[in-house]
Amino acid sequence: MYWNQYRLTQKVKSGRKSGKMPLMLKLYTRADDENMLKMFEAMPDNITLKTLQNCTDEALRLYEVIDKFEPDPNAKVSIWHGAKEPNMKKALEKLRRAFPAAEDHSFEGMGHGDIIAHPDIMAAEIRKFMER
Repeated sequence: MYWNQYRLTQKVKSGRKSGKMPLMLKLYTRADDENMLKMFEAMPDNITLKTLQNCTDEALRLYEVIDKFEPDPNAKVSIWHGAKEPNMKKALEKLRRAFPAAEDHSFEGMGHGDIIAHPDIMAAEIRKFMER
């Protein structure tokens, strides 16, 4: 998985220069070139395989253990995702089983990671969640 991500970062780097993102990435994220260019503009040119391995391991750690969680109806959880994001149905089911009172907020017109290009919207959502 890490090698695939690393090869993808190399394609993204060349895509930033040409203005065109890899087709498979667009299909997976459901994002267009413009949104993807915004999403990846913060990606460093010197990203390493080890960085991707560490990020992936940390991001996927929850899915290894979430089925063992006792449901916690009092947990304050908000789930933010793009409305066009693939694979969210299964993830939402797992998260709702563990956190029955979780709030679900999908961002219309957005795919996986598109919110990164809209920090003002994300910050507003975090503020609203923290105030409740």
